[in-house]
Amino acid sequence: LTIAIIAAIVGDFLNMLIPLLYPLIALLQIVYILIRDGLNKGRSYGKAVMGLKVVKGDFPCSIKDSILRNLPIIIPFFGFIEILIPLVDKEGKRIGDRIANTQTITG
Repeated sequence: LTIAIIAAIVGDFLNMLIPLLYPLIALLQIVYILIRDGLNKGRSYGKAVMGLKVVKGDFPCSIKDSILRNLPIIIPFFGFIEILIPLVDKEGKRIGDRIANTQTITG
């Protein structure tokens, strides 16, 4: 009987807690999108797998530069345009690269 009561209390607690985690998870995703190129010497996980890195001049992208570079991606609709811009830009740079003065290179 007591195990059933404890299980019910824990179940109710989890049912209340889980919906509260969704905004936290969304916030963590946004933060990661913003800082990902400033981690691991300019290499997000995807860039590391592809052999790419983001640099500013001769130095790896900093977290500040990464935030500037990736800010346009999280703006609704603008993020879609941001993905297409390198296809038509002469230097293959995104708008975020121009804002942060960064560049994606192999290495």
